[in-house]
Amino acid sequence: MCLLMCCYAGPAEEGRKALAPPLDALPGPWFNWMGEMPYPAVQSMFDGLPSLPDRRGRPRVSKEESAWNCRDATWSMVIAGIDPNPEKAGPVTRWTKAYWEAVHPFDLGGAYPNFMLDDEDDARLKATYGDNYARLAVLKKKYDPANLFRVNQNILPSP
Repeated sequence: MCLLMCCYAGPAEEGRKALAPPLDALPGPWFNWMGEMPYPAVQSMFDGLPSLPDRRGRPRVSKEESAWNCRDATWSMVIAGIDPNPEKAGPVTRWTKAYWEAVHPFDLGGAYPNFMLDDEDDARLKATYGDNYARLAVLKKKYDPANLFRVNQNILPSP
């Protein structure tokens, strides 16, 4: 079974036009539950889920036992500012960064590394790994002293 979920934030008619070509090319669905929904309803769809159960039977790992420091996080957010008009890049980027700055005081101080941008500083990366950063830098020095693996959010080998 295949699940297709689409979300368009904007005028309904523009959304229908934007989604029509890719959806028209697909075989007809067995069920079609797509419909218009107010944006606040989309944003609150998962509010009733404080956490997801771990049905795999694996014990939880503490933050000292792995690299990831924010094991007690209950949610993750990705803020994306996108517009097809390149002339709007400046205002969209400013809005996106302002939004991030407004919610940042409420986060756990770090981030999921794959969600971080390439222009973020080392302070946020160190906050992401917390007390584990020093241990990871020692491991980096042992296994990658020349810092060959340095793409994305890089942990420098310890001196």
